[in-house]
Amino acid sequence: EQLVENGYIRQQDGYYFINCKPDVIIRRIQGEELAIKSLKKAKFFSSIIARFPFVRAVSLSGSISKYYMDKDSDIDYFIITTPGRMWVARTLLVLF
Repeated sequence: EQLVENGYIRQQDGYYFINCKPDVIIRRIQGEELAIKSLKKAKFFSSIIARFPFVRAVSLSGSISKYYMDKDSDIDYFIITTPGRMWVARTLLVLF
C-alpha cells in the first residue's frame, strides 16, 4: 500500500504493476481464464502419463504452472522417472 501511495507501483482490480499500461490486466485475466480451461485437459493427461511404466511423478511446467496461458501456449509436463529408465519412459510417452 505504501508503494502505491508513493507512486512507485500502480494497482487496479487487485493487480499490481510497474511501468505498464492497465490493458495488461485484461490480458492477464484472459490468460487466467484460458489456463483454467486448459487445467482440465492437463489433469486428464497427467493421470494417463502417471500410469506409464517407470513414471514416478508428473508436474506441470511452463506458462500453465504460472496460471497463465496465451492462445498459442501448449501444456508442458515435467516427468520424473525411475533412475536409469528415463529413455525407456520417454520412448513410450513419445509413442503415446
